[in-house]
Amino acid sequence: MAIAKLLFKFGADIREVIGAVAKVESEIGKISKSFGSLGRTFLGGASAAALLDIGKNAVIASAKFESSFLKIKNLTDSTAADLGLFKKSLSGISNDVGAPIQDLVDGLYTITSAGLSGQAALDTVRRYTGSVYR
Repeated sequence: MAIAKLLFKFGADIREVIGAVAKVESEIGKISKSFGSLGRTFLGGASAAALLDIGKNAVIASAKFESSFLKIKNLTDSTAADLGLFKKSLSGISNDVGAPIQDLVDGLYTITSAGLSGQAALDTVRRYTGSVYR
C-alpha cells in the first residue's frame, strides 16, 4: 500500500510539472506571435526568434532541474532546507569542475536511488564528477 501511495504521489507531481511546462511553452508561443512585428522592427525577425527560443529553452531547463529535485525529494523525504543545501552544493561542484548542473542533479538522483543519502551522496557525486570532468 505504501508503494502504491508513493507511485501515485510521484506520478501526480510529475504530471503537475509536465502540465506547468506545457503551459509555459504555450504562453511563450503566444508572446512570440505578438512579439513578431515588434521583433522585426527593432531586432530583425531572426534575432527576435532566437531570443525567444533561448528564453523558452531556459524555462524548460529550469523545469527539468526542479523536476529532478522533486524526484529526489520524493525518494528521500528531504526537507526544503535539505534540497537548498543540495542545490548549493551541486552548484559549487558544477563551478569547480565545469560540469553541467543537470548532469550533477541526475547523478545525485541515481546515487540516492542506490541507497546513499545526504553528505555521502554529495561526496560521491563530487568524487565521480571530479574524475570525469577534470
